[in-house]
Amino acid sequence: MTIVGFAGLVVLARRHRPRRDVLLLFAPLVVVAFSAVASYGNPRFGAIARPVLAIGIAVVMCEVVDRARASRPLSRRAETAPSLR
Repeated sequence: MTIVGFAGLVVLARRHRPRRDVLLLFAPLVVVAFSAVASYGNPRFGAIARPVLAIGIAVVMCEVVDRARASRPLSRRAETAPSLR
């Protein structure tokens, strides 16, 4: 969960132009890292980081779906596209 979530946050930081908004997502991770180091690895501080990691996992899932849709042939995408009629 941690690796995928962190990878998703990196993808989000690369895509998102106002980086200061994305840096706000990294702040809880930094706080958790310092708290864990200061308290000799106490895992209870990890609860602060879990929502941020969930956002990162969601970004990775969206990226995978977008790439899967982009790799499908155009004719097949046209058949499965919803009709507005």
